[in-house]
Formats: sequence, structure tokens, C-alpha cells
Amino acid sequence: MKAKRFSAIAALCGLGLLGVAAPAEAAVPDAAQTLLSGMQQGQAAGYPGVIGMVRDGGQEQSLHVGVGDRSTNAAADPAARFRIGSVSKSFTAATILLLEAEGLLDLDDSVEQWLPGVVSGTGYDATQIKLRHLLNQTSGLPQYTMNIDGFLWGAEWTPQQLVNGATKKTPIGAPGQTWHYSNANYVLAGMVIEAATGTSAAQAMQDRIFTPLGLTDTSLPSANTMTGTHLRGYFLTTPITYMSVTTQKVSATWTAGAIVSTLEDVNTFERALLDGTLLPPAQLAELKTTVPAPEIGGSYGLGLAKSDVGCGDVWWHNGSVPGYYTLTFTSDNGSKQVAVAANENHLLGGTPGQNHLGTGATSAYCDL
Repeated sequence: MKAKRFSAIAALCGLGLLGVAAPAEAAVPDAAQTLLSGMQQGQAAGYPGVIGMVRDGGQEQSLHVGVGDRSTNAAADPAARFRIGSVSKSFTAATILLLEAEGLLDLDDSVEQWLPGVVSGTGYDATQIKLRHLLNQTSGLPQYTMNIDGFLWGAEWTPQQLVNGATKKTPIGAPGQTWHYSNANYVLAGMVIEAATGTSAAQAMQDRIFTPLGLTDTSLPSANTMTGTHLRGYFLTTPITYMSVTTQKVSATWTAGAIVSTLEDVNTFERALLDGTLLPPAQLAELKTTVPAPEIGGSYGLGLAKSDVGCGDVWWHNGSVPGYYTLTFTSDNGSKQVAVAANENHLLGGTPGQNHLGTGATSAYCDL
């Protein structure tokens, strides 16, 4: 599978220090070296810094190359927080599935049932759009980002405004018929979470995912700044000019892409998500039920994509927001994982840096 497929899904989208930490056993060192090579190529292609992690069972190895802050030249910290972009969708889908397990909603409920009048516009019938259509990206709603309908990253947005931006365009297809990646689906999912729980989406995730799994460095923030140890994010405005975009409007993506986390926390979550720790069997089966997604060369479940990487199928997602690019791979049973994040993103898909990270992550996963 070509690495550019991994950038397509979320394309809203000097020499530094390099190092290896946490020695591990078995195949992990070989996979780590393979991933490190891709990270070094990504840095050479323009990323200020890249962090990565490989896991196999109880063994893991962390990696870093370049800097996490260009102003201080501090090495990129593999334990640092960063904006995970569309990897947030896996958390949002898991929250909906947990609400179903609690009996608060059903995946076959309509969007109109939970959000009366929220989805309107020419060609839309929210009574026919099911919650599962939001999560598997078959609702028919188009994208609202990348300057579609006047979208600006620097503005504050309400969820309703984001949905309205999408529905100014006619549907991509009938509900359940056509796969099309759209942040609007996951903004609506966040609105459903709040309607079903009577709390904020952030609190619903905290109660059901972050706290139970011990994800102490993960949050769906309301503030536009980041606290604690974190990677500074950069936007390449010219081939040699980097603009800091660490602080940004989290309302622009909300439950579709605003979560802040770490490699350790993301891997812990995705392992628990896929190995049955987090979800009951019925909801895990729903998550792993996929629809064809030809745009990404695979299929899409509920908040995760599935593709054959040449050594078998892998569950994956990537994230693309200003200043940050993330890519995660996890095996079906959760035992094998590769995750990598870079602190530059100028919202183009299939860049040389993304391709290097995609190739390195794919090869590293197959080394495990």
C-alpha cells in the first residue's frame, strides 16, 4: 500500500538530535530502526521534529528525531503532548459505542431523532441518516474544511455553524450508499453525545475513556493553548519559513479533530479499543464492520480505517491539523502497534514528509 493513502484520509488537510529510548526485546528493535529511518527521512523533508513508538505485546520502544521547539532547539520529546487531529474520531466513535452499550442510544437511531432540525438543506433528510452513517462516513454530508463554504481555521465556530457549512453543498450520495470522509459527520456525533448524556462531549469522554484507561495526558480541550510538555506545531509558509501554530482554534474541528494526547496514551487507547478491553463484544463487532472506502485503498469501520499493508490487515487512522501530522497502526487483536507524529503540517495531503512517515510506519509494522 502506498504511503500517500494515509495522508489522503485526513487531508483537510537544520539537523536535530535523534535518539532511541526504552530498550525492548523480540522484533521491536528491528521495527524501531525501520521506523527511525522513515522519521529521519521525514525530518530531512522538512519536519522540525518527529516522535514515534513501536509496541509488540508488552514490549515497546520510543523514538525521536529533530526538535520539538525551533526557538530553543529542545529535542522532540516522545512523551510530549501534541494535537492528534482526526485520530480524535476513534475516541468519538468509541464514546458513541459506549453510550449504545449503556442503552442511551442505538446506532440505528436517526440524526433527526437526536438533533431535530440540525441537518437541513437541499437534498438532506436527517430521518434517513443513522448514527452509524456518521461514524462510518456514509451519511452523504460533504466536508466543510479547507476553505469550503468560507471555512477559516482562525475563526471560532459553533458545531451548528460547521454543520451548516457542510450542508450548503448538496449531498455526496444517499445515506449509507457512498463513503466520503467528512468532519461534519463527527461534529454531529459530538452533538449527539451531548444530547444523549446531558454533559459536554469532553466530560463524556473523560468519564468513559480517559479516566478508566488512565489516559492522564489526553483531553478534548476547550482552551486554544496547550499546557505541560508539548510539541510546538509549525506551518510551512515557504520552503524555509515556519510559522508557529501551536495555539489554534479547537472549535474548528472539535470532536472531529481537536483532541490533545501523547503517543503512549493513543496506543493505550487503541489497544484497549481493539482487544475488547474497552467495548463489549457487540459494540466491538460494530466497530469492526467496515464499508468500502476506495479513496483510501481500504475500508472504514466506526472511527478506524482498515487496509492490507502487504503483511496483513491493519487498523489505522491519521490526523492532520495545522502544525501536526499523526499516523497510527494497530493489529486486529491490539498487540502490535506503530505510531508516529510530526510537528509541521501545512494542510496538504501526500507531502514527501507524510509519505516517508507512511512508508516507515508500514515497514516497521511488518517487521513486528
